[in-house]
Amino acid sequence: MTTSFTKSILALATLSVVLTTSALAAPNDGRFKKSAEGMKKQLVTACAQLKQDLDVQEYWADKNAGTKDAKPYAEAADALWAAGEKAGCSWAQ
Repeated sequence: MTTSFTKSILALATLSVVLTTSALAAPNDGRFKKSAEGMKKQLVTACAQLKQDLDVQEYWADKNAGTKDAKPYAEAADALWAAGEKAGCSWAQ
C-alpha cells in the first residue's frame, strides 16, 4: 500500500512540475535568431556547412585526380571556397 501511495504522490508531483513549467514558458517569437548571438550562431553554422561541403568536393576531386571526372568537383570546391571567403569564414581567409 505504501509503495503505490508513494508512486501516486511522485506522479502528482511530477505532473504539477510539468504543468507549471509549460505554463511559464514564453512562446518563441524569433528574438534570439535576430540577436547578435543568434546571428553569430547562424554564421558559424553556415561556415561549418560550407567547410563540410568543401571537404566532400575536394575528396572527390582528389579521388578522380588525373581524369576529366575531377573537373566538376574541383570547380565546385573553388566555388565553395569563394563562398566561404565572401561569408567571412575563418578557414577561407
